Parts: sequence; structure tokens; C-alpha cells
Amino acid sequence: MEVLAHNGIARLGGMDFDQRLQNLFKAKYEEKAGCALDAESLVQTIDLVKVEEQKRSLTRRDYTRIFVAGHTVKVTRQEFEEVIHDLVAQAEVCCETVMEDAGITPGTLNGVILAGGSTRVPLVKRSVQEVFRREPIAKANVDEVIALGAAVYAGFRAGREALSPLQRVSISPMEFQEVTSKCFGTFTLSRQELEEEIELVNDVLIESGEQIPCEKTKTYSTAVDDQTVVRCRLTESGDKKREISTSWK
Repeated sequence: MEVLAHNGIARLGGMDFDQRLQNLFKAKYEEKAGCALDAESLVQTIDLVKVEEQKRSLTRRDYTRIFVAGHTVKVTRQEFEEVIHDLVAQAEVCCETVMEDAGITPGTLNGVILAGGSTRVPLVKRSVQEVFRREPIAKANVDEVIALGAAVYAGFRAGREALSPLQRVSISPMEFQEVTSKCFGTFTLSRQELEEEIELVNDVLIESGEQIPCEKTKTYSTAVDDQTVVRCRLTESGDKKREISTSWK
């Protein structure tokens, strides 16, 4: 397996869908009842566990209903898709960006594999199909496939001495080539031309997408005459170049 590029949003997933659906149930209740639903009643009647069940129901049905404080509240799949549309759009941008970073197009792909429970949401499936212009593959158990893959990867990286004989056999045919998912560098001082200010900047040495393992060397000079100590701080960032702050004059 060769990793060509990485992309994604660290904090975007099924819980975000659940919270949007919870807020939708709450708003529709308040519109119907003519009064606000306090935080305690929200937890008791529309907790996230119940909301997740309703979300799963909407993957199979066109609508779902729950009983909230004396009122029956109905939410349709279309209404649910409307409140999560912007989250799915963010994922679409990531998919398009990672293909651009890898130098590939949808037509060069052999397949697109779905992973994660949220890929059961019909809007997500349609979105994947539109971005990659093909029907996605969902033959594996989407709820477990990420954890199973992580376990195999951990075994591959752990070293053979840490594995049982059976585990060693299972990973023996594996070959894995990774690339960096972030930029790595160090803080440096930079003086702007014709200005007295000195800025602290993130100087990137290893850019995102470099094959691992990799090594980069760069020579720096000290900031003042007769300097005897240098403080090195390593950085990890999603940005290729980013000014941190203006600290010295």
C-alpha cells in the first residue's frame, strides 16, 4: 500500500450529524409547542443516544417521529439533509483537495471505499458518488473497518518481536509506503526589509506529502553577535508557511 496524499477534518463526524438532528428536533418542538425546551428536558427527551437511533432510521425511511414533552415531532430525511448539507460540503472539498494533491482525477481511480458509520447516510453516499463519479464500495462492515485497519497497521509498525507467530504471518506480505500528513519545521526570527520589526515565523523544512522516512537539513545563523545558546522548537502545522507573531523590535 502506498499513501499518495492525506486530507480531512479532524473533528467532523457522526456526532456532528447527531447534534444537528437534535437541534432540529428541538426547533420543531418549540415551534409546535410555542415554548422553549430547557436543557434538562432536552437531555431527558432528545438525548444523543435516541437521536442517533433516529438518524439511523432516516437512512432507511423518509421520515421519523419522536415524542417530546407531550408532543409528537416529525422530521423528514430531506429536512435532516438540509441541516447537515454544509458539513457534507466540507468533506467534498477535502476529497477534491486530496485528489489534486495526489495528482489524480476521478477517472484514474479503480474504486472508492466507504469507511465509518456516517457513510450510511444517503446524502453522504450521493455526495461521494458525485465527487468521484462512481458508485462507492461498501462491502466491508463500515462500523468496524477503520478499527480493524488500525489494528493491522499497529501490528505492522510494532515490530515482529512484539507479535505472536500467527500475527507475524498475517502481516508478512505487507508493504507500506507513507507520506507526511502535516508540515514540520521550526520557529525562526525573520527581519522584514526596510523595517525594524523582527517576526517569529514557522519555517517549514518537511512539507506535507513527503515520503516517510525523510530527512531535511538547513543551515541557520544566530540572531545576535556572541550568542551562546539556541532554543529550538519543532512545529507541526497544516499550513506550509504561517507567521506566528511579532515579538521583537
